[in-house]
Amino acid sequence: MVFSWLIDVGGIVVLFVIVLLALRQERGWIERELREEVDSLLTQSEYAGASAYGHRLRLWWKAWKQGGWRAARRQGRVHRQLTELAFRKHQLRVLDKDDDVSLRADIRRLRKEIAATDA
Repeated sequence: MVFSWLIDVGGIVVLFVIVLLALRQERGWIERELREEVDSLLTQSEYAGASAYGHRLRLWWKAWKQGGWRAARRQGRVHRQLTELAFRKHQLRVLDKDDDVSLRADIRRLRKEIAATDA
């Protein structure tokens, strides 16, 4: 009984560690890939919000308090688009697919969508 409990708890701890490592890796990608977007597409504050989950949650909460669900949904959509942009840029860089037309088109589309949301 004690042995099975230790196995269960051990599995949960391993799963928790994997989730934490994945979040850390994703944050690194977001920070690295969006850094060059600062001053052209993003402000420093928007960059900080995109790259830190706690800051992102505070921005979402602030948007909800100031503008209700519509503003909060808009804020969430922008963060999802920024995350997707960072991941697409990471794919393009890591996979060494400089000639990948599809990834480049996705990156251009996401930049336009993010810029239009801020307008």
